[in-house]
Amino acid sequence: LVDDAWPDDYRIRAIEVLTEMFGGVPVPRARQTAVSGSATVRARLAWSLGRQLGEGGGEILLALARDRDAAVRRCALEAIAERLGVKVLARHTALGDALVTGEVFLRMIPLLAAQGICTLGDARAATEKIYQKVKY
Repeated sequence: LVDDAWPDDYRIRAIEVLTEMFGGVPVPRARQTAVSGSATVRARLAWSLGRQLGEGGGEILLALARDRDAAVRRCALEAIAERLGVKVLARHTALGDALVTGEVFLRMIPLLAAQGICTLGDARAATEKIYQKVKY
Protein backbone atom coordinates (compact mmCIF):
# COMPACT_ATOMS: atom_id res chain seq x y z
CA LEU A 1 0.00 0.00 0.00
CA VAL A 2 2.76 2.39 0.88
CA ASP A 3 5.17 1.79 -1.99
CA ASP A 4 4.38 4.32 -4.74
CA ALA A 5 6.41 2.17 -7.15
CA TRP A 6 3.60 -0.40 -7.19
CA PRO A 7 0.85 0.17 -9.77
CA ASP A 8 -2.18 2.04 -8.41
CA ASP A 9 -4.58 -0.73 -9.37
CA TYR A 10 -2.67 -3.23 -7.18
CA ARG A 11 -2.64 -0.86 -4.24
CA ILE A 12 -6.34 -0.01 -4.65
CA ARG A 13 -7.25 -3.70 -4.78
CA ALA A 14 -5.21 -4.30 -1.62
CA ILE A 15 -7.21 -1.57 0.15
CA GLU A 16 -10.47 -3.14 -1.05
CA VAL A 17 -9.47 -6.63 0.11
CA LEU A 18 -8.33 -5.40 3.51
CA THR A 19 -11.59 -3.49 3.89
CA GLU A 20 -13.97 -6.18 2.68
CA MET A 21 -12.31 -9.22 4.22
CA PHE A 22 -10.53 -7.89 7.30
CA GLY A 23 -12.52 -4.84 8.35
CA GLY A 24 -10.15 -2.21 7.04
CA VAL A 25 -6.62 -0.98 6.59
CA PRO A 26 -4.64 -1.07 9.85
CA VAL A 27 -4.27 2.46 11.20
CA PRO A 28 -0.44 2.62 11.01
CA ARG A 29 -0.58 1.51 7.36
CA ALA A 30 -3.46 3.93 6.66
CA ARG A 31 -1.39 6.81 8.05
CA GLN A 32 1.41 5.94 5.64
CA THR A 33 -0.96 5.46 2.70
CA ALA A 34 -2.63 8.83 3.38
CA VAL A 35 0.53 10.55 2.14
CA SER A 36 0.75 8.50 -1.06
CA GLY A 37 1.69 10.34 -4.21
CA SER A 38 -1.38 8.87 -5.92
CA ALA A 39 -4.67 10.74 -5.47
CA THR A 40 -6.54 7.62 -6.61
CA VAL A 41 -4.98 5.56 -3.83
CA ARG A 42 -5.71 8.27 -1.24
CA ALA A 43 -9.34 8.46 -2.45
CA ARG A 44 -9.76 4.70 -2.08
CA LEU A 45 -8.24 4.89 1.38
CA ALA A 46 -10.90 7.49 2.28
CA TRP A 47 -13.55 5.04 1.04
CA SER A 48 -12.07 2.34 3.26
CA LEU A 49 -11.86 4.56 6.33
CA GLY A 50 -15.54 5.39 5.94
CA ARG A 51 -16.38 1.72 6.30
CA GLN A 52 -14.14 0.80 9.19
CA LEU A 53 -14.72 1.69 12.77
CA GLY A 54 -12.10 2.08 15.41
CA GLU A 55 -9.59 4.45 16.83
CA GLY A 56 -7.40 6.56 14.59
CA GLY A 57 -9.16 6.13 11.28
CA GLY A 58 -11.38 9.14 11.84
CA GLU A 59 -8.39 11.43 12.26
CA ILE A 60 -6.88 10.23 9.00
CA LEU A 61 -10.23 10.65 7.27
CA LEU A 62 -10.51 14.24 8.49
CA ALA A 63 -7.02 14.93 7.16
CA LEU A 64 -8.01 13.46 3.79
CA ALA A 65 -11.00 15.82 3.77
CA ARG A 66 -8.43 18.64 3.46
CA ASP A 67 -6.40 16.87 0.76
CA ARG A 68 -4.91 18.88 -2.10
CA ASP A 69 -6.91 16.83 -4.64
CA ALA A 70 -10.64 17.52 -5.10
CA ALA A 71 -11.47 13.86 -5.79
CA VAL A 72 -9.88 12.79 -2.51
CA ARG A 73 -11.79 15.51 -0.65
CA ARG A 74 -15.09 14.34 -2.20
CA CYS A 75 -14.40 10.71 -1.29
CA ALA A 76 -13.52 11.76 2.26
CA LEU A 77 -16.75 13.80 2.53
CA GLU A 78 -18.77 10.79 1.37
CA ALA A 79 -16.95 8.53 3.83
CA ILE A 80 -17.60 10.93 6.71
CA ALA A 81 -21.24 11.15 5.66
CA GLU A 82 -21.48 7.37 5.58
CA ARG A 83 -20.01 7.11 9.10
CA LEU A 84 -22.64 9.58 10.31
CA GLY A 85 -25.52 7.89 8.51
CA VAL A 86 -26.04 10.70 5.99
CA LYS A 87 -27.43 9.56 2.65
CA VAL A 88 -25.42 10.92 -0.28
CA LEU A 89 -27.59 12.20 -3.12
CA ALA A 90 -26.59 13.94 -6.35
CA ARG A 91 -23.09 12.53 -5.98
CA HIS A 92 -20.20 14.68 -7.27
CA THR A 93 -22.26 17.79 -8.02
CA ALA A 94 -21.94 21.18 -6.37
CA LEU A 95 -25.48 21.00 -4.99
CA GLY A 96 -25.09 17.42 -3.81
CA ASP A 97 -21.77 18.15 -2.08
CA ALA A 98 -23.26 21.25 -0.42
CA LEU A 99 -26.28 19.32 0.86
CA VAL A 100 -24.13 16.50 2.21
CA THR A 101 -21.76 18.98 3.86
CA GLY A 102 -24.68 20.72 5.56
CA GLU A 103 -26.17 17.45 6.79
CA VAL A 104 -22.79 16.28 8.07
CA PHE A 105 -22.39 19.57 9.93
CA LEU A 106 -25.83 19.20 11.54
CA ARG A 107 -25.05 15.63 12.62
CA MET A 108 -21.71 16.69 14.07
CA ILE A 109 -23.06 19.46 16.32
CA PRO A 110 -24.27 17.14 19.11
CA LEU A 111 -21.16 14.96 18.77
CA LEU A 112 -18.93 17.99 19.16
CA ALA A 113 -20.95 19.35 22.08
CA ALA A 114 -20.56 16.00 23.85
CA GLN A 115 -16.78 16.51 23.60
CA GLY A 116 -17.01 20.03 25.04
CA ILE A 117 -16.57 21.66 21.64
CA CYS A 118 -19.21 24.37 21.63
CA THR A 119 -17.73 27.38 19.82
CA LEU A 120 -16.02 27.93 16.50
CA GLY A 121 -12.79 28.60 18.41
CA ASP A 122 -13.12 25.26 20.20
CA ALA A 123 -13.70 23.51 16.86
CA ARG A 124 -10.71 25.17 15.22
CA ALA A 125 -8.44 24.27 18.14
CA ALA A 126 -9.62 20.64 18.09
CA THR A 127 -9.14 20.48 14.32
CA GLU A 128 -5.60 21.79 14.54
CA LYS A 129 -4.75 19.11 17.13
CA ILE A 130 -5.96 16.45 14.72
CA TYR A 131 -3.99 17.86 11.79
CA GLN A 132 -0.86 18.01 13.92
CA LYS A 133 -1.13 14.23 14.41
CA VAL A 134 -1.62 13.45 10.72
CA LYS A 135 0.79 15.50 8.63
CA TYR A 136 1.37 15.30 4.91
